[in-house]
Amino acid sequence: MSQHAVSFSGVEKTYRRPRLLGPSYHTAVKDLSFEIPAGEVTGLLGLNGAGKTTIMKLICGLLFPDAGKVKVFGQLPSGAAAKSRVGFLPELPYFPPQVRPAAALDYYGRLSGLSGAALDAAVEAAMRKTGLEPHAAKRVSEFSK
Repeated sequence: MSQHAVSFSGVEKTYRRPRLLGPSYHTAVKDLSFEIPAGEVTGLLGLNGAGKTTIMKLICGLLFPDAGKVKVFGQLPSGAAAKSRVGFLPELPYFPPQVRPAAALDYYGRLSGLSGAALDAAVEAAMRKTGLEPHAAKRVSEFSK
């Protein structure tokens, strides 16, 4: 039996939004079960509000299910072992507006386990490869999406 990269078993996630006259609830994912075999490429398609981002955040351990189980390579997504094997770049990543490109790359490099000279070299290489070197002094708020 091959290991699954991702498995969802009866997963549910409901968002609670405070309101003046009492909270409202929105169920993003209900009784979701599926498996993605290791080495398989999978896409999520659906309308806005269908739960695609919620699923990705559950896989990354950024959200926790209200019911059911999520596993990444057999581990809980919140654990270091699972997090070290998953990457996620949202459509609109958030950075404080004053951050400069190298600082953002440094942050992601540290998340990837880099440090010291290896981190510095990786940031420099990424700046060069993406053509950001001439824009190093800009703040991320000055860049387009």
